[in-house]
Amino acid sequence: MAEDTGSDELSIEKAIEALAGLLKQSEMTLDEIFDKIDADSDGKISGPELYNGIKDITGNNMSLGQISKIIKILDDNNDNRVDANEFKNALAKY
Repeated sequence: MAEDTGSDELSIEKAIEALAGLLKQSEMTLDEIFDKIDADSDGKISGPELYNGIKDITGNNMSLGQISKIIKILDDNNDNRVDANEFKNALAKY
């Protein structure tokens, strides 16, 4: 069981690193990236917004599994969406 958790954490970490790498290619600030991804301007990024935002900003697709893992790990308050602080705090590490 512990191996599964470690393995899952590793894949989540890789998904976040992939996201950070893709976003760095855009040469936008984290605030600009967040605003662009937050399509409905409600201050939170949903899974579909993250998927479409990455595609729009970088021209690359991430898998739905990667998107789901990223949302899960970045979402500190468990509302299945990522707010600006959650987004910036996580990606600033990369």
